[in-house]
Amino acid sequence: MRTQPNECGFMLVGVIGLLLVFLVMGTVLMPNIMTSSSQETKDFEAQHLNAIAIGSENYLRSVLAWPVQLLDLTPGYVPFNSVQLVNNDSGYPRYFTVHPNTSGFTNAVGLSESALPDARFLLVSNVLQDAAPTITNATEFETWWGMDQTATPGLHIGRGNTGKLFQKLTLEGPCAGGSYEIDGIATNSAGATLATHTMYHLKGTTIGLDDANTYTGASPEITLALNTDAGYRHCGDGWYPGADGACGGGGTSFTVRDEFNAGSFSNNDGTANWSNAWQESGESDGTKWGDLRVKGSGYGCASGWCLWVHESTTPKQISREVDLSSLSCGGMATLTFSYLRDWVSGSGLFVTLEASGDGGVTWTTLQTYPLDGHDDPSHVPQTIDITPYIASNTQIRFTTTGIGPNAYFFVEDLQIEGS
Repeated sequence: MRTQPNECGFMLVGVIGLLLVFLVMGTVLMPNIMTSSSQETKDFEAQHLNAIAIGSENYLRSVLAWPVQLLDLTPGYVPFNSVQLVNNDSGYPRYFTVHPNTSGFTNAVGLSESALPDARFLLVSNVLQDAAPTITNATEFETWWGMDQTATPGLHIGRGNTGKLFQKLTLEGPCAGGSYEIDGIATNSAGATLATHTMYHLKGTTIGLDDANTYTGASPEITLALNTDAGYRHCGDGWYPGADGACGGGGTSFTVRDEFNAGSFSNNDGTANWSNAWQESGESDGTKWGDLRVKGSGYGCASGWCLWVHESTTPKQISREVDLSSLSCGGMATLTFSYLRDWVSGSGLFVTLEASGDGGVTWTTLQTYPLDGHDDPSHVPQTIDITPYIASNTQIRFTTTGIGPNAYFFVEDLQIEGS
């Protein structure tokens, strides 16, 4: 059957109409399709940068160093191959940059406290064009760090702050000798005193401590694994935990003591002996006479004997020496005694307690005890730190000042404890 010409015309009009419908629908739907595709690309890129940031942190935790380039993260740290890692899905490059202030960081050296806030990295990518960031100094880094990525079409910025991965470590040597190793890099004393090391290192860092002057091996070995500061001191006979604390005198602990329990200036009642007897200055009449004496039980003494210091017409001094050199490396020395004042008359009277760390060449006043108008009902205990005066010829002394016929200062159970 043959088609009539008018029928062909109707078919052609129908086809053209259908094409017009498709064209209108395409015009309406195409922007939505393109927008949907663009948003999907952006979402994927944000997810990819997040995965790369996590991989960068894991790399830092594991290798204890910054990745030099993104390719260092594959394989093992990101779920992409090398091509997918260095370029985004649009084929444009991704950029990885560490803050310039910490880009040269090595874990063996560590970061200073002031540099710790700069332990950061940036990931920059643009799915519409090459981002090509210029970051050569701290100012440029901070500009990109604070940039609003929504203001630039296609731009994505990933930020990583890794300060939380670091822990403070303090190694110090108040005593000569010792050595240590951090991440395979040794620091030796060569018999001198180690310089204090106070830096921040990555958690998981291994530190070897050695008592030898040249590092030969860890004894002990420690790992920075806690969220608290770590500190160790070399104290002559080894490393002790706890920075800024006393070494304990290299394990030494002793007392030198005078209980004044006999009429002598030479009593030794501790676990160690004094270097000499009490030395009088201003008189030289011994323990039984004068204004400086060791007095028997009774007036002014709580029990037994005590040291009697009497104000008189001229100032007087009495001193004694002890060898504390075994405490010179980080040890502590504490002076304890009890005193009682008895004032009868006179004015401007007081007794001073002094210490010397150079055998009596120079003196420092530790305490002043006024006598005018003071009558103590019982002995008063005293505890005084004399650590600054630790020496082989440490001395303490009592000095009377002023002139008065009837003022007394009684001392019992005087002791220096070294630890």
